[in-house]
Amino acid sequence: MARELPHADAAPVWLPDMLPRWEYAFEMRVLTGPISRLRQVNGSHDDLLMMAIEGGDVRGPRISGRIVAGGSEWPLQRADGVSLVDARYSFVADDGTPIGVRNTGFRRGPPEVIARLMARQELVDAHSYYLRTWSRFDAPAGAHEWLPISQTSRSLHSSLGLVGYHPGRSGSRYCRRD
Repeated sequence: MARELPHADAAPVWLPDMLPRWEYAFEMRVLTGPISRLRQVNGSHDDLLMMAIEGGDVRGPRISGRIVAGGSEWPLQRADGVSLVDARYSFVADDGTPIGVRNTGFRRGPPEVIARLMARQELVDAHSYYLRTWSRFDAPAGAHEWLPISQTSRSLHSSLGLVGYHPGRSGSRYCRRD
């Protein structure tokens, strides 16, 4: 027998009434160098790619700065056509604060689309492949402590699928959830 709610005030809140609110925070544009490829790493049919982070910028209403050259992206192209994203780099906010970034995720799409992306000769329509990444920011206490993602933080960020790859650069837009 189902239990009845004691009164209307005790009714659960329906999910449409609990939708998160998002505030645009900033956009990152990352410049990458040429691709180096290690074929069939660790005895597998997977290829490990290496791209140096050469710079870029961070711009938005919550934070702005410049991406520091010297980081790297190490995507793993699996034999099944899925690529695993692994990038680590840093930026310096306009106020001089250094902030670490780690992007992870995956990309998949038709082989001919992935080949066009890897050629880095053209802008490929982002609707022709699937790419989802998430970011972790390491920021010191102070003005930018709202950045880091953690299970306990109310200030979560998401690229919300607004990630694009252009020849030699990638871009992500970040929103802050209140």
